[in-house]
Order: sequence, then structure tokens, then C-alpha cells
Amino acid sequence: MANRLETTTRNFLEPKWVDTVLSSSPLIGRLMTRAVPWVGDKIEIPVKVSSSTGEFFKGLATLTRAVTNQTVKMVFDHTNYHIDVSLPIDEVSKNAFAGENRILDLAAQQFASKAQDAADELAGIFYSSTGANNQFLGLEGIVDDGTNLATIGGLSRTTYPTLRAIVNNAGGVLTLDEISTLLSNITSGTQKPTVGLCNEAVWDLIEKLIDARDRIIRDVDIVGNGLTLSAGATALFYRGIPIIADEKATAQTLYFLNENTLKFRYFKMVGTQPITLNAKIEGNDYGREVFIGFSSTDWKMADNQSALVKDIFLSGNLIPENPKRNGKLINITSA
Repeated sequence: MANRLETTTRNFLEPKWVDTVLSSSPLIGRLMTRAVPWVGDKIEIPVKVSSSTGEFFKGLATLTRAVTNQTVKMVFDHTNYHIDVSLPIDEVSKNAFAGENRILDLAAQQFASKAQDAADELAGIFYSSTGANNQFLGLEGIVDDGTNLATIGGLSRTTYPTLRAIVNNAGGVLTLDEISTLLSNITSGTQKPTVGLCNEAVWDLIEKLIDARDRIIRDVDIVGNGLTLSAGATALFYRGIPIIADEKATAQTLYFLNENTLKFRYFKMVGTQPITLNAKIEGNDYGREVFIGFSSTDWKMADNQSALVKDIFLSGNLIPENPKRNGKLINITSA
């Protein structure tokens, strides 16, 4: 039976790839779709680090005169990320000239797959990095009180304590009071967090804490600037702020971020062009909108090899304009 079918019936190949490897990260979607261009050599952020006091007086009392310097500059440099796409030229050729037997474009599929690998890797970096080893600056260094990153933008967090983010310790057991305290510590008038992020385990604990009558669960867009994906991310709302589960988020940690204070600034490398993905890959959330700021070279012949290669770059950095408007609750193990 098998031999007769093999010689009379062609197998059916689905015209797509199904990804069973990559995770999902709303953070990189929210960061990269709000990315802005890099301008100049370095990015300088003037920050006010002290306040002045006035005086009361009557009549012709002598008034106090003092010139004070209340501002300093945080200075940030860029760094570069690269991932390569390589294919044997004989495989590309067979695929290119297969006629009606070509189900998918091999080069396009491999390029899209590597681009999604890059997004997935960088999603983790945006959580875990302090900017060491030429990595982009991440939340580990930004949302920190000086424990993990003593200086930020070249300034000491000991000398300038207003550059510290808010870090509270849950001590194991998570409570709504601790979540409320963290939000209150970050919030000042209209300056308040725009999103909460945590992994699924912490998200489940928060869901248990919120009374069923007050629990609001709905989808929210993980992107901005008018861009939308086919579906949003499921969020719990607390004090009107969406809390989203992110598989890349640091374990046992709940972040509250004011995204207005965080900007990924990027620039396109000379000799490259912005990435556009046309491949058919299902099974993850790394859609084409995530790739703002990414660029790639054209396909080219490799030196001393019969291979086609393409380089994907992301150049720039994640710039925190006001770390103190961000915070996290750490050491969450139960509720």
C-alpha cells in the first residue's frame, strides 16, 4: 500500500512555517513601535536634581541672592546588535528554480525567521541588561535603585539619588497593599505608570488577589503610534493601569513603567534598508510592526564560500529620561 501511494500521490506541504520555539514579549512590541530616530553623536538628557527655596520678608529687608546649578546631564552612547542570515547557494538555487514545486521562498522564510529570533533575543535583553558587554541598556539597569547599576548616563545614583528608580521588596508574599504602595511611590499627579509587566506566574498571583467583582480582564494593544497587531495582549487592570503577562519578564518581579520616560532611539546603518517581512510564519507574536529600527543588507556572496549571506542590524539604545518614574516589586513567590 505504501509503495503504491508513494508512486501515485504527492504529499501535501503546508505553505507556512509553524514556530514552536520562540516565546512572546509585549515589552519589545511596545518599545520598538514607539522607537524614535537617533540624532547626533550621543544622546544627552538634562535632568533637574535639586530644588531651591525662597524667603519671606517685610519692608526693605536685604534679599538673598544666590546662583545655583540645579541641572546635570545624563549622557548615553549607542551600541549595535547583529545577527546573520546564511544559506548555501545551491539550496537557494534549487528553491528559486523549482517552478510550481516551490511552496515557499526559502530565502524570505529564513530571513524572517532570523529577524524573529533577533526580536526574541532582544526581548530578553531589554529586561535583563545593565548595559554591560556592549548590550543595550535594559530594565535591570534602568528600574534600579543603584544595586545593579550604580551610575546611569554617567551619573552616580549615590550623588544624585533622584536618578534611582523605586524598588520595593515583597518579601515573598504579594499583597494588594504592596502593589498600591509601589504605584503611589511612582505616581506624582499626572506622572504615573502606563503599564505593568510581569511573567505568567506573577500575573496569576495578581489575578487571585483582585476581587472578582473588581477584576477587569481585556485585550490591550501591545503597540502604539497607530499601529495594531491582529490581537492585543490580555491584561488585568488595577487603578486603571493594564498589567500584562510577558514570558520574557524577570521572574518574581512586577514592573510598573511610565513609557513616556523610556525611548528606544535607533539609527539605520549605512548600506542597509529597513526590514520588511513577507514570509509565512505562525506561532509567535513577532509581527512586522516590531521591526521598526531594524535594518538589513542585501543578499551578497560570502567570501570563499558558496553561500548567500545577509546581515541584520539594530543600532541605538534604550534611553531612560526619568528613572524615578518607574519601579518594581521584587521577590514575589506567593499570594
